[in-house]
Amino acid sequence: MGPRKSDRKCCGGSKQDGRSPTSGVKSAIALLDSIQKKVTCLQQLQTTLQLETLRPLVGRSEQVCQLPPHRGAYDLALVRAVGTASVCAEYALPLLRERGGAILYRGDNGRGKIPLP
Repeated sequence: MGPRKSDRKCCGGSKQDGRSPTSGVKSAIALLDSIQKKVTCLQQLQTTLQLETLRPLVGRSEQVCQLPPHRGAYDLALVRAVGTASVCAEYALPLLRERGGAILYRGDNGRGKIPLP
């Protein structure tokens, strides 16, 4: 069974090593959404609030995670989706660096939670 179409977002930042999704910025936040209208709003907020380290991106996580600048580039991924926890993790993990973390926010009232150690 393939992934469900859902609204997924991820955000991440880089550590001090300088590897960042934005050019020359040592710490950054990337916001990903599949809907251009939402990303355009984020871009307008970015400009108005002068948030230089914010990078709004339009795309789907299963596609963006295959792009070299994003694969393994983030310390943290926040995923909001309606899929199962395992599907949400499947979208987040390729974006994370080694020892990165993921927060999975799903709209099913906690059914199917993965227990934390």
